[in-house]
Amino acid sequence: MRKAVLFFASALLLFITGSAWIALYPNVPADLGGVENLDARSLRVRIPVGEGDHLEGWYLRGTRPAIVVLFAGYARDHRRMWRYAHFLLREGYHVLAVDFRSARVLDRKPTTLGYWELRDARAALDWVRARPASRGQRVAFF
Repeated sequence: MRKAVLFFASALLLFITGSAWIALYPNVPADLGGVENLDARSLRVRIPVGEGDHLEGWYLRGTRPAIVVLFAGYARDHRRMWRYAHFLLREGYHVLAVDFRSARVLDRKPTTLGYWELRDARAALDWVRARPASRGQRVAFF
């Protein structure tokens, strides 16, 4: 009986630990959804986040006085946002697609659904506001 309880407790602990790991560090697939990958057409930018950390961003120039900052969300990276960038660019909007630090390969942060992600969004907004070319532009987040 004691061995069965120990086995069950160990299995439960392993299941909970594994589930938490998968939730915090989900697989991030390349998800283009059938559209062209715009990485090669984009200007790759580093957006500072606090001391010694940064976000990766992909900037595409538009013609309108407005920029749309695209965040892919849970378990996705900027490539998922290219499906939206295509029509935004066609309409003349500047586009900045950003990877949350939870989507990057190296020095990855856990997915927290708010804690790290809010800091990342604020850093992207600060980057947009600091650019002289962005002065007077409207900013939207998606």
